[in-house]
Amino acid sequence: MKCSQCSCETEKELPAFLPPFNRTTLDRLRAGYVPKSSVELSDIETFLQSAESSLADYEEDIQRLERTKRLREETIRAMHNARTLTSPIRKVPPEILCEIFANYICDSAFESVNQPTQTKREPLVQRFS
Repeated sequence: MKCSQCSCETEKELPAFLPPFNRTTLDRLRAGYVPKSSVELSDIETFLQSAESSLADYEEDIQRLERTKRLREETIRAMHNARTLTSPIRKVPPEILCEIFANYICDSAFESVNQPTQTKREPLVQRFS
């Protein structure tokens, strides 16, 4: 699958040489096999070079994805901050907010002294309406 922005491969597939080579290698390791011929040693060396090249490509992809993830997180933070700036509560003058909270704290302290049991409080905004 190709990336829509840079046409790079977005979904890597397991290299075709890997599964059969790995099965054969695993069987040989379990059997105590030691490669003796130059052809076998050459095949192993070719495999290692191909695998190292694939591994380097995977590392580049991981680094690119980590950069993309950081950009995504920064974008989410910036969006959150922008939404916070436009929230309705920011339009209420600080003096009004102080008055609301001061009244709420006073009411809360008064109720806790006069009522030994905790009762569910209705929201402050509803009491004014």
